[in-house]
Amino acid sequence: MNRYHKKQKMQGFSLMEVVVAIAVLGIGFLGVMNLYSGSIMRNASLRDQTTAISLAQEGVELVREFAESNLGNLNDANNYRVHIDATNSIELATSSDYKLYYSTSVIGDIGRFSHTSGGVDTGFLRKIIIAKIDLDGIGDLDAKVTSMVVWKSTTFPSEADCSLSTNCMMATMDLIAQ
Repeated sequence: MNRYHKKQKMQGFSLMEVVVAIAVLGIGFLGVMNLYSGSIMRNASLRDQTTAISLAQEGVELVREFAESNLGNLNDANNYRVHIDATNSIELATSSDYKLYYSTSVIGDIGRFSHTSGGVDTGFLRKIIIAKIDLDGIGDLDAKVTSMVVWKSTTFPSEADCSLSTNCMMATMDLIAQ
């Protein structure tokens, strides 16, 4: 026998090394998943904010277009709703139902937000506030139009409290009588 016989070293990983490696990989995976889920939630929030800004701006633009021929017919009110109906006409009406629906079925109306039910409930509400005031100082009645859009809520905050923290967007426009 050879006195200087070398012991053969076992090759491979011990159970403890495998457990530690799995733990390290698991912690890394959980970190990545946490970042991913946070990103998805932020994207959804930004999508809602962008939609609300667009809907608020659309509200004042529709009132401006409607008022070009009907400014004298606008009254002080804080309960208007406005949208383009299925016949491509602007509908401005007093109402207490401010829900917006997304049209998916009527030809020519697909992809349009409307107050008439029949589409998908979007969770957005839009209210138009019209204040008749003398903006240019010449004694005629002009109009200040405010379009407020809320989401994740069924009530509107005051104009002063309309902000991202209240899930509210607002657009305003002054309409000067010609």
